[in-house]
Amino acid sequence: MITRNKAKLISVLRLPKYRKKHGLFIAEGTKLILELLQSTFGIDEIYATSDWIKQHREAFRHVDHLVVRVEQKDIDAVSSLSTPPDVLAIINRPEREIEPILLSGIPTILLDGINDPGNLGSIIRSADWFGIPQIVCSENTVDAYHPKVVQASMGSIFRLRIYEADLIKVLRNKPDGVPVYGAFMDGTTIHQTHLDTTGIYIIGSESHGISKELTSLINERIAIPRHNSPDKTSETESLNAAVAAAIILAEMRRAEQLGHYLC
Repeated sequence: MITRNKAKLISVLRLPKYRKKHGLFIAEGTKLILELLQSTFGIDEIYATSDWIKQHREAFRHVDHLVVRVEQKDIDAVSSLSTPPDVLAIINRPEREIEPILLSGIPTILLDGINDPGNLGSIIRSADWFGIPQIVCSENTVDAYHPKVVQASMGSIFRLRIYEADLIKVLRNKPDGVPVYGAFMDGTTIHQTHLDTTGIYIIGSESHGISKELTSLINERIAIPRHNSPDKTSETESLNAAVAAAIILAEMRRAEQLGHYLC
């Protein structure tokens, strides 16, 4: 069974201050746990039903001693999902604050004030799809290890380096020559901009955009062009932040492939 102390721990890990205090977070469901088992993330414990253990024994053989057999009702009691799965894990949160953030030679996403967990999880998933190795989140962005972020990432969170940092300091300390692109409503269309695959791409919140403090540190203001309906009866105010990030990354990779083709 899940002990009372572990059940209490799982409950408080829904709150960011306790995730940071304990250095732990939660993942639920087969997809996430199988992705976890292929990653380098440290595992505290995995709780699973007999059926799950029987079906996936080969996947967790290397951490067999960390898997605890429980009843479905035990997982139901601690799960944060409306339909509890048959497996749940307590995972060690990476200590990224002690790592240097390397910004040379690779594409990087900076997120400024992204508050919605679903959006952040989707951005992480898109970054993984387009081969972006790291994301740097502002201090006022939702915690990357929020249960809803982890769930929305569909396992991509286990393949990316995700940092939380002061974005102004990050940009001021970047190597010379690394371009910084910021997504704005009034920027130059991405279809007319050279998007460098070693650049930094800043996405702001849907409601406030990129903060004024960061704007002066941006080399190029870019925008996704809007195409209104023929009758122009309505105009969408803005794109969802996760959608905007995916479009910009897709355009960056398209330009990269076109450049290879032309060469």
